[in-house]
Amino acid sequence: MSDHWGDDPWGGFEPPTSEPPEFEAPTLEPPDFDPWAHMEDPWEEVVAAGLAPVEEAPPEKTLYVFMDESGDMTFDKKGSQHFVLSAVVTDDPCASASVIQNLKYQQMAKGSEHFEFHATENSVGTRKRVADTISTITTIKVHSLWIDKAYAHHSKQNKVALFSLFGNAMGRYVGRVHSDRYTQIVMVFDSVLTKKEQGAFKQAVVPNLKKLDVKFRLLFHPVKSELNGQIADYFSWSLYRHLEVGDSEPRARLAKVQWTDFNLFQSGHTRYWKR
Repeated sequence: MSDHWGDDPWGGFEPPTSEPPEFEAPTLEPPDFDPWAHMEDPWEEVVAAGLAPVEEAPPEKTLYVFMDESGDMTFDKKGSQHFVLSAVVTDDPCASASVIQNLKYQQMAKGSEHFEFHATENSVGTRKRVADTISTITTIKVHSLWIDKAYAHHSKQNKVALFSLFGNAMGRYVGRVHSDRYTQIVMVFDSVLTKKEQGAFKQAVVPNLKKLDVKFRLLFHPVKSELNGQIADYFSWSLYRHLEVGDSEPRARLAKVQWTDFNLFQSGHTRYWKR
């Protein structure tokens, strides 16, 4: 039995003769909106709270300059003809000091009473042992400054003026050669000047060192209490012996160490002093 539509399911309507058109979704342009624009940078909060890691400045690297002199700074008939200041330059003072300290203990074991290595006071045998030991040290360089005192102008013929000349020259040399590798240079002088003279010396030298591209510290320390200073003593004495009396043997014993020297009065022509 059929319903009221009869057998025609379309109820008299014509069925579609083609497929319906495909549905096309509308194209939506993304909104001009940055979802991060209004958000705070979380790193800024970390920095503000002091929780961010702080980039530390590179550690200070120090160069040590230990100095000792040979000859004297007097201008009389008994004065020496030459004056020498030698500097042992190292950034590892413990290494070089330990070599000399070890030699001291060897001297004790042998029953020697030469515990302070001061070349003018040591025996010939001790001087040879010290020089041979110094020659094994690979962590030092040495620079010596010297003059023939005859060419010292009258204005330089006193301890403070003459020593200031050497201090300024040594500071300039070390600063210009080594300032690009170190943040500070510590210059250690033997206590050859009185306290009052040391003050005058610093007034003459420090302003000039401040013009260089590295920080300087100037100290005075007795060479008998400083092992690296005792090394400097041997270089000064060896060069002094060569200059003063023509004895080159002590200098030759130290030839393995990198050692330079410079005559501060090499351009001098006028002789101002004669003993």
